[in-house]
Amino acid sequence: MKKLIAAAILLLFTASIFGCSEEKNEDSPLSETTSVMSSAESSEESSKINISQSSIEESTLPEHVIEDRKGYLKFTSMSGSVSAIFPEDFSLLCSEYTPTDGIYLQNTDGTATLQIEAIKNEGIDRQSLVDYISANYPDSEVYVNDSKNIICKSTITDASGNKSLCYMKAVITDRGYNEAVLYFKENEKDKYEPLFNKISIS
Repeated sequence: MKKLIAAAILLLFTASIFGCSEEKNEDSPLSETTSVMSSAESSEESSKINISQSSIEESTLPEHVIEDRKGYLKFTSMSGSVSAIFPEDFSLLCSEYTPTDGIYLQNTDGTATLQIEAIKNEGIDRQSLVDYISANYPDSEVYVNDSKNIICKSTITDASGNKSLCYMKAVITDRGYNEAVLYFKENEKDKYEPLFNKISIS
């Protein structure tokens, strides 16, 4: 059991948000968005454009990801072992890592990633996972919230010395545990911590 936990935790603390193939240089400005409607367009033409854009957005979501409600997406793995609802910011597939039973997503500018995965580890319980993370990663903040989710917040440093934050939310299942792991730049904590709080995992 400890080997399986160690493998999962190693991935948790060594994955980086800077490896996705679609990301942009961190020094480059964020992509500017242009309006699809000009003020001269009629309301009928605007309506047609909005419908067309909506259809395109829905068709480009990664496999097994659907719109849950306004502003949120939902992922359910093919096996049905893990499901998560999360902010629509994470709508693109990141090919840097492919979970065995889950998905790895990124935001549109590649500055943050979201890993959703079912970890098979029969016999593990909430306290043993909390104890293991706390003992092996003492610099992490580890606790159980009011919803009985295991929360782990840690800082990771890549080979170039860039610091990122790694936030994990996990729930125990009869097969092991399911996790949602959010990676983002340390200086964007105020932006991404509220998004992390809106993620639900089951």
